Amino acid sequence: MLKKIVFVIGLIALDQYTKILAVMKLANIRVINTTNPIVDLRYVENKGAAFGILENQVWFFILVTIVSIFVLFKYFNESIQNKNDFWFTYSVYVILAGAIGNLIDRIRLGYVIDFLNFKFVNFPVFNIADVYICLGFAIYLINYYRNERIKNDN
Repeated sequence: MLKKIVFVIGLIALDQYTKILAVMKLANIRVINTTNPIVDLRYVENKGAAFGILENQVWFFILVTIVSIFVLFKYFNESIQNKNDFWFTYSVYVILAGAIGNLIDRIRLGYVIDFLNFKFVNFPVFNIADVYICLGFAIYLINYYRNERIKNDN
């Protein structure tokens, strides 16, 4: 169990570290156009959700995130009991780390620090915690459908 907690804390620390770097390197200049054809670095103080919806609803986001974290902790405990489903467990931990990473920003700053910007598509600027949430959810869905398919084949 300690390894799992350290894993989640490590992901949160990486997210917070990248946000500190974004503040130090980007806050004053706002954009670094990279030679990378996929992503630029663009500093954004996101006071809403994706695409800026529900802007300045900090307490709403804090409340929703706390409720989500409690639900994830429920799954966290289930995953400890269901040790044989690595991908389910991994997805819950990664989503949990992303939720906590963004919650830290909202409580500490009143907004979330975003800094990754896709060049090739009109997509909101995002951060490492957002990557965790999307990646964890994708792993969860793939694992869920894989398990359903295995059940239906038997």
